[in-house]
Amino acid sequence: MARLVLDTNGNDFLPVTNIFPDIYFTNDVAVTQMVQRTVSQPDICFTARDLKVEFFQESYGNFYWAETFERSDTARWQNNSALNQQPGAGGPGIIHPGATITFNTLGRLAFARDREWLRCVPYLSQWGSFDGSAHPPIPHFGPLPAVNQYVLANRVTLIDGIRSIQTAIQGEFGLTYRIDYSTNLVDWTHWYWRDNYEGIFTVDHPIEGPRRFLSVTRELWPW
Repeated sequence: MARLVLDTNGNDFLPVTNIFPDIYFTNDVAVTQMVQRTVSQPDICFTARDLKVEFFQESYGNFYWAETFERSDTARWQNNSALNQQPGAGGPGIIHPGATITFNTLGRLAFARDREWLRCVPYLSQWGSFDGSAHPPIPHFGPLPAVNQYVLANRVTLIDGIRSIQTAIQGEFGLTYRIDYSTNLVDWTHWYWRDNYEGIFTVDHPIEGPRRFLSVTRELWPW
């Protein structure tokens, strides 16, 4: 298997010719011959694109899910079990060139169920890579957020029969957040604390009543 170089001018791969010894048996005698193979397309091509979000409707709820990757099917695979007098077995065989593995470029992902946040996922998924050493993984599709929380979504919903605005926020797992409110962005009043035991938490505010600005801040306790 060879790694091909992409010609950025023509947006195509540069062909590579591999020359290598091939050993085969004839009359129980190993014979070596030199063969060559010209490769103009990768045997396995890694790509990235937006794989979008899929919707699933199940008896226990409706789910929204974004696939992290997809691959080409096995239609080009060749099963030689019959040639080896093992009909119906799973090989041996040949995986012919032309496979494609596509990664999703959506970046950080959250998961939802029936318009509610899926509580068992205390993080957002993000692609990265590592070199097997002690160096930390390198995030891709944008750096990790420098802030300690950010808004995922807003929606209008009924909470205990009261029309409310619900804001979903992704924060650091296991920490406490302070929620304050203000009517003029100058004078702030402490409202309540929220322990983030699920990775994603919500802040609810009734629609009726005076207009308020909300502030969500990670609490830095002294202990």
